[in-house]
Amino acid sequence: MRVTAIKFITITIRNCLLLVAFILASCAQQPLPQVDLQNSNWQVLRGQASWQPAGDRPRIAGDVLIAKDNAGNSYIEFSKTPVAIFTAQIHNSRWALNMIASSATHHGRGTPPKRFIWFYVPDFVMKHTPLPDSNWSFEYKSGDTVILKNPKTGENIRLVMDSPLP
Repeated sequence: MRVTAIKFITITIRNCLLLVAFILASCAQQPLPQVDLQNSNWQVLRGQASWQPAGDRPRIAGDVLIAKDNAGNSYIEFSKTPVAIFTAQIHNSRWALNMIASSATHHGRGTPPKRFIWFYVPDFVMKHTPLPDSNWSFEYKSGDTVILKNPKTGENIRLVMDSPLP
C-alpha cells in the first residue's frame, strides 16, 4: 500500500510539472508576423540616415526604410549595404527589435522602450506624433530632412528621405 501511495504521488508531481512546462511554453512570445511592404496598406519612406548612438560609439551611416500601415503597425530598417544593422517592428500591442550584427533580439508587449528612439521614428515622421522622451528635440532642415537630437545622451539621428516628408 505504501509503495502505491509513493508511486501515485510521484506520478502526480510529474504530471503537475509537465502541465506547468506546457503552460509556460504556450505563453512564450510568438515572433511578429512578416511585414509585406508590397501590400497597399503600407506607406513606405526610404532614404539615408546618419546615427550617432549614445556614449562614445562611432557614428553609423546607411539606408533607412520607414513604414507604417493603416492599422497603426510600424516597421523600420536601418542597413549598411549589404547587411541590416537593425529592424524594429510594432505590431498591435507587441514590439520586437533585432540587432542583426550582434544577433540580439528583444521583444515585449505594450509600449516599446523609450531608450531606443527608433521605435518612435515612424509615427514622428509620418504622423508628427511627439517623441516620447522630452530630452529629444527635432529640427526640419528642408522638406526631406529632419534631425533628432538628445543632448543628454549625445545620441542624434539625421534622416534625409528620398521624397518630401509628409
